[in-house]
Amino acid sequence: MEVEHSEDNLDEKAPTENVENNENQAETVPPAPDTLHTPEKPHRSWFASFLHFLFSTDTAAGRFLRPLLRWSAFIVVLFAAGLLVMYFWRVRPTEQILAQTAAQLVTAQDELTGARDKVTASDAEMSDMQTRLQAAEETAQTASQHLLLTTLRNDVASARVALLADKDVAQAILDVSAAELDLQELKPAVDKINATLGDELVQDLAAIKKGLNSRPISQTTLANQLFSFDVKLLGLEELMFPEGN
Repeated sequence: MEVEHSEDNLDEKAPTENVENNENQAETVPPAPDTLHTPEKPHRSWFASFLHFLFSTDTAAGRFLRPLLRWSAFIVVLFAAGLLVMYFWRVRPTEQILAQTAAQLVTAQDELTGARDKVTASDAEMSDMQTRLQAAEETAQTASQHLLLTTLRNDVASARVALLADKDVAQAILDVSAAELDLQELKPAVDKINATLGDELVQDLAAIKKGLNSRPISQTTLANQLFSFDVKLLGLEELMFPEGN
């Protein structure tokens, strides 16, 4: 009887202890929340969302564009490297050559300018020399013409002396013939001043020579004609050489 009573007591205590343990556990476990709390995702801008769509591995477009972007970047870098190599291999030496050529061109232009200046100076000197030469030729020609006119007057004077003093008609004829040669050589210069006067002198000297060859000879008349001829020559000398008188 005692054994059964003790077992009944144990059976009664066991549920009581289970209830107490359950109450203790209920006290220790925090109450369940009414709703589950989920963390809020950060809000993205439209630009970030667009980039996420294009380049994220979570999207089909991103999985396609990421390799494409890498290859594009590789191609751009390769192209830039090629440009650098081309610049330092071909363009840079060409620029140096062009710079050297430009410097040589400037030097050549300076030399050409100097040569032109020298040519200009030489032309000026040549022109000055030509002017002086022309002036010298004109002076020499004037002196020659003056000498020729003086010789002509001397021949005429010698013929007058031969007629009046020496009574030598033959010498007078020789002197008049020499005067004719002088007048023929002088006539182009006389014609530039007065063509009528040149023809008149030729005719007068021819008439005097004809008188010397005719018979009888009037020496006084011929001497007077030679004197008149010499007066015309004196007037011609004043026309041709006014600075010498």
